[in-house]
Amino acid sequence: MEKIYGTNHFTFKVGKFISQTVNFDSISFLVQLGHISVNEDQQKLVEQYLKRLEDMKDE
Repeated sequence: MEKIYGTNHFTFKVGKFISQTVNFDSISFLVQLGHISVNEDQQKLVEQYLKRLEDMKDE
């Protein structure tokens, strides 16, 4: 299932975000290629954070 969160940009390193440079929309693709790895809990936290950003934009 593909999740799109607008144009929020993050760089992942060892499962943490370092800076806002990599387009989050491509994260799942990069994970499939093995370029980055995040565990399920980390991915859920990022998804929750980005969902909150989207919700704030709508207000």
